[in-house]
Order: sequence, then C-alpha cells, then structure tokens
Amino acid sequence: MDTEALKAQLRAHEGVRDRAYRDSRGILTVGVGFNLTRPDARTRIAAVGADYALVCAGLRALTPRQIDELLDFTIAEACNATRGIVPDFPDLPDAIQLVLVDMVFNLGAAGVSRFRKMLAAVAARDWPEMARQMEDSAWFAQVGVRSQQLVAAVRAVATEDIA
Repeated sequence: MDTEALKAQLRAHEGVRDRAYRDSRGILTVGVGFNLTRPDARTRIAAVGADYALVCAGLRALTPRQIDELLDFTIAEACNATRGIVPDFPDLPDAIQLVLVDMVFNLGAAGVSRFRKMLAAVAARDWPEMARQMEDSAWFAQVGVRSQQLVAAVRAVATEDIA
C-alpha cells in the first residue's frame, strides 16, 4: 500500500490542525484526526515531544514533524486493525486497501466491522457490491464528500477489473 498516498488522503479527509479543536462529534482532537481523549493520548503526545496539558488547552501548537509522527502512529494502528477485520487485506488491490484503512481511521475497527455485507463483498472481491454497501449506510450520508470519494475509488477498481 502506498503510505504517502494514504497520508495525503487522510490529510484531505480529516484536515490538519496544529492546535486542539473539537471535531464534528465534539471530541478533542489535534493534528490529522488524533483523538486527545483516547486512553493513550497523553503517552502518544509525550512521545512526539509535546506537553499533553498544554496541547489540550490549546496553548501549544504541534510542529509539522509532531503531526506527521502522530499520523504515522495512527496509520500503523489503523492498518493493523484493518488486517484484524479483513484477513486477506495484504492481497487486496492498493486502492481497496486505502479505502478500508481510511474507513477504519474514521470509524474504528468496531465501526467498520458493522459493515458486514460490505466486508462480505470485500471477501468475494465484488467491488460493485462493496460500493453499493458503502452507499447503503448512515456513514455515507454523515461524512459527505469523504464517503463519495471512497465509493468512487472502489468503483474505479471495479471498472479496472472489467476492462
């Protein structure tokens, strides 16, 4: 999988903020969608050389390097989680891997695990059905442009398979 492409995609979908902010669900967040309320947030922020309390208070901005290090960590975490719910993940087309990791980054493994019909389509390598199942979800309406772009990426793979 092209990690740089994934980083660019996540930066576009999540946005990049050097100071703490509340995301669309009211969760305190920084960088590229890094949840500051997660149990290991204090440790992760310290690992990149920042002061958790100051970051949470909005008194300290993260540097581009710190943001990138947090993003690398959360991408590795999302990839591992995706492998846990999609056993043949490494064998899937790169574009499908990017879509799945993006979804896990956004929804968490537990959230994506609820897409049973979509995951069945992935296992069957039925990309048109995967796209249909993505569209047939509350998530699709909730995230707007992001979900539309991810469905378009799946449909592009389906078109490649037909050609």
